[in-house]
Amino acid sequence: VVSGFLPPTYVFEGMRGIILNNEFTMPTLWIGLILSVAWVFLAYCFFVFVHRMVVKNGLIARLSAEGP
Repeated sequence: VVSGFLPPTYVFEGMRGIILNNEFTMPTLWIGLILSVAWVFLAYCFFVFVHRMVVKNGLIARLSAEGP
């Protein structure tokens, strides 16, 4: 179930199809690409959320003020 949400699963399935059946299936590549874009988007959203919370709490300013 977990592997269904990971892009490498579909890349390896495509490679398996090429090696075993000598055929390339485009839907598996598209699913992997869509999942890759979704994971990058989720990572970006998480980064923006954490960055805003840190700026709001003043942790970046405090950290830079405590340096040498």
